[in-house]
Amino acid sequence: MRGMYKVKIKDLPKEQKPREKLIKYGVGLLKNYELFSIILGKGTKKEDVFAIATKTIEEYGSKAIVNETDVKKMPSNI
Repeated sequence: MRGMYKVKIKDLPKEQKPREKLIKYGVGLLKNYELFSIILGKGTKKEDVFAIATKTIEEYGSKAIVNETDVKKMPSNI
């Protein structure tokens, strides 16, 4: 990913921002990483929120994250 442009939510057109898409179209049109990025809220200095959401879903699977009720089992490195 070195040298690639990282997409930041603030740089997206309003109609492509996850929260605005959720409000306008509902949950059905959002990808899992977009929904998770809304929950996370923001990224870190090292990783944008989309990268964190995507990496977490890839590592744990979307069903595992949705069904997880024990916060201690969630990744601690994000």
